[in-house]
Amino acid sequence: MRTAERALRAHADAHEAVFAEASPVAVHAAARALREVGVERGPAPRPLRTGRNRSRS
Repeated sequence: MRTAERALRAHADAHEAVFAEASPVAVHAAARALREVGVERGPAPRPLRTGRNRSRS
């Protein structure tokens, strides 16, 4: 497994562990609040290109 894949899996596992302790109501409320912040901020910026792997876009 590549380093990036391991990092993403560890990140996902950490999120799963945190949210496993939260009630579904709390998770829903947090997701709604994050969506509101995102809406107020506007669309997400486009990722920066480093010039690597251009054929994979």
